[in-house]
Formats: sequence, structure tokens, C-alpha cells
Amino acid sequence: MKTEAAVKWGRGQARSFFLLRITSRKYISALSKMIISLIISIAYAIGVFFISRSNNITPIPSTIMTYVSVVMGMLLVFRTNTAYDRYYDGRRLWATIEETVSNLLRNILVMVDTHDIEEEREKIQALKNCVAVAYAIQEYLLTTKETVTPHLYKLLPKELKRVVVLKNAIDEHVVIDIDIPDSLKTSERIKRTKSMNTSKRTFSTGDINLALRLVYILGTYINGLDESRLRPVSANALQTQISMLISAFKGCIRIQTTPLPRAYSSHLIQSTWMYLLILPWSIAVKNVGILVGLQFIISFMLLGTIAIAEDIEEPFGRDLSDLKTASFCDNLYGEYLFVLENCRFNTIKTEV
Repeated sequence: MKTEAAVKWGRGQARSFFLLRITSRKYISALSKMIISLIISIAYAIGVFFISRSNNITPIPSTIMTYVSVVMGMLLVFRTNTAYDRYYDGRRLWATIEETVSNLLRNILVMVDTHDIEEEREKIQALKNCVAVAYAIQEYLLTTKETVTPHLYKLLPKELKRVVVLKNAIDEHVVIDIDIPDSLKTSERIKRTKSMNTSKRTFSTGDINLALRLVYILGTYINGLDESRLRPVSANALQTQISMLISAFKGCIRIQTTPLPRAYSSHLIQSTWMYLLILPWSIAVKNVGILVGLQFIISFMLLGTIAIAEDIEEPFGRDLSDLKTASFCDNLYGEYLFVLENCRFNTIKTEV
């Protein structure tokens, strides 16, 4: 009975996952574009079949198509490898962010000594700032206008909370469900911003730039600790880890602002369609159904490969195929809570 229940549960999960993928707006959009392309390709193949049959046109020799297929395969391999390299590089950089934040949490908790409640509160805020950096990087990469979520807002120090409220009032940066004066709230500003094209993002002093602000605050805190609270060697190690955070952040921006050259993308699409237009002239069959089947399979494989490459080359977003940066940040927040609840030995207990 348990085995049957497990099988039913697994089928239900698979069905739910399949329906989720099909009902995803991004997936439907890509699928609809591919269907139109497939219909055009198949209709063209049917037309070529009847034209060549009525005029007794000799098919293109298979040896010529072999050479063309090899070149086409090399182009597609290069395209998919380039796209996956960008996706993998993004994941590697986020792994660096996760690892560095975890190390900062541990090192600040262990290395920094406190002698009174005020110093302990500053230490806890420094731990919060570490996790807030990850959230700030995530939100910076998702939209052209930085979004401050309630989770992120709770982690911010008081001085940055005032900056966020001020920016929300003046520059329409979005702040969601936080306790700010009603005079600063508008229905438009409370809505979450959608993913936008961030490939042309440039640094602006008018933005909140929370990630940079938090890193500078964290570095200033560590630099201001005297030797009675933090040894110089430990301070240098912490500053090195902060530099690693900045490097990973800039690496993510590099991926986001360096799209594949438009000339190459256009050339690949043109080459693919040239191949699909030539293909029916090289298939010598007497049954139109066989030709349609071959044209459909090959068109689906080529166009699908291009669609996959275009989808994964931008790893930062909210699509199902994008990196789950929100989960990465939530894991770090959970680690922060765990550290405070279970690993605060020989420290002054205060509110977190």
C-alpha cells in the first residue's frame, strides 16, 4: 500500500511540475514562437515536395548536405557552450557569495569580542549586514530599479532604512509592505517591479546601490574595531572576504551587461533557416508524410537548441530556468538565525 501511495504521489508531483512548466508565461511565449516557426518550416517542406515532384527536380546530393550539417553543428555547439558557460559562471559566482557570507558570519561571531550590550548590538547588525548584502545583490540583478523587499528592509541598519524611505519618496524606488508614512506610499510604488532588460545597466549615483552601501558600512565597522576586540590579522582576513564579495558582485554584473554579440546571434539564426530551407531539396522520398516528419524533427531540434541557449544565457531572473537566487539568500538568512540561536557562546545576550 505504501508503495502504491508513493507511486501515486510521484505521478502527481510529475504532473504538477509538467503543468507548471506548460502554464509558465515564459514557456508559453517561447513555445508559441517555436510552433509558428515549425508550421512555416513544414509548410515550406510540403510546397517543395509537390514542386520537385511535378517538375522532376533532382535532389541535392547527400555529400553536400553532410558538409553543411557539420558546419551547422559546429555553430550550434559553440552557441550552446557559450550560453551554458554564462549560466555556470553565474552559479559559480553565487556560490562564492554564499560561501563568503557564511564565512563572514562565522568569523565575525567568533573573532569579534564585545564588552557591553551596545557593542553586541553593533556586532549583530554587522551579521545582518552580511546577509543583507546577498539580498541586495539579488535585487540589483533582477530589475533596473532596485527593489527593497520586507526581508531585506528588516536587515538594514537604521541609517540605510532612512535612505530607502527617502529614495522611495523621491525616485520611485519600490519598497514593499514596510512601515513607512502613508504620505510616501502610492499604489504604483508598492507594486513589485517586473524583470526588465538590464543588459544596458550603468552605475548611477541616483540609485540606492544598497549592496555597495552595505559593504562600505561593513568594512568601516571592521576597520573601526581596536585590537582589544579584533586582532589585526583577523581584521585583514575579514577585509579580504569583503573584497571577495565585491569581486563576485562585479562578476555577476559583467555577465548581465555582456550579452552575446547581436551579429553572431543574427548570423546563427540566418544560417539555421538557410539550412532548413535547403533540407527539403535534399530528401528524396516519395511519401510527403515522411518528409514532413523529418522536417519537423530536424526543425524542432535546431530551433529548440537556439531557444534553450537564449533562455539560459541570462541566468539572473525569475523564470523557471534561471538561478534560484532567492533560495540562496533565504538559506543564508536561515543560517544567520541558526548562528544567533545556537552558536553565541561567551557573548552578551541581547535582542536580535
